[in-house]
Amino acid sequence: ITYQATVMNNAVLGQALTNGAHIEGDITEDCNGNETPGDPCIGNYQNDTSADVTPPQTDPYVTKTVPNGGIVEPDDNITFTIEYSNNTREPATDVYLIDTLPDFDGGGTPDMKLVGVPTSTIATDEFYYHPANSGVEPTFDPNTPASGNWLASPVGMDVAYIAILHDGGNSSLTDSEVGTVLVTLQANDPDTDVKLAAGLTLTNYVEIHFSNVAGDENTTNNTAEATAYTPGADLFIEKTANNEGVLPGVGLGESMVYTITFGNSGNEDVCGVYVTDTF
Repeated sequence: ITYQATVMNNAVLGQALTNGAHIEGDITEDCNGNETPGDPCIGNYQNDTSADVTPPQTDPYVTKTVPNGGIVEPDDNITFTIEYSNNTREPATDVYLIDTLPDFDGGGTPDMKLVGVPTSTIATDEFYYHPANSGVEPTFDPNTPASGNWLASPVGMDVAYIAILHDGGNSSLTDSEVGTVLVTLQANDPDTDVKLAAGLTLTNYVEIHFSNVAGDENTTNNTAEATAYTPGADLFIEKTANNEGVLPGVGLGESMVYTITFGNSGNEDVCGVYVTDTF
């Protein structure tokens, strides 16, 4: 027997729906599905069975990547790639993303400049911009996006936050849509208009939001980050001796071995390096 059923609109998302089946006839069965322990046919050919189906909750997700290992020379540009979509067949409503520009010193203002305007493969996505907000992500309302100090143009602003409004707020996000957003930043401090120093770590965060009241299938994929670095050297050196250990020390007239380990843990090569060992 094969038949098709429709999950009703009032079903609770994330809750299993159990469909049972029972079989019986006019004759007495040797094994009727109600056997007691010790019966040789217990567990075989039961008269009742069921199958579950669970309407999924929505599951918007976001990822962020950066090319070339994130290396960017001071004053040069680097492009961050944001990808977002929905991992289940339940549409997500009022979807938007907040992209937080790097603030390496924790001063509450962005430490990289937005170059031009972002682009999205979903042509109807809209972008809104917000200046520094003392390090606290500002509230964004997808129903009135140009409010709360959010503006539709970044011109004349040191942008600290970018809101990406899916389809301009006109439709839900389905599993068949994948948005790829490109955000280009310059390694130049908007506060001083001076190129960034070498050896800095610049982390760009993004979070996806939606308004479905039924919940989220997976909350661990709602945020993402990617890190850029201005090249910088970080020389290190370490010395050990073979007389160190549980019984330290060396007897008079005995020999010992020193081991010197050195290197560069930074992301920029260094020339003319030498080691001075003082007895």
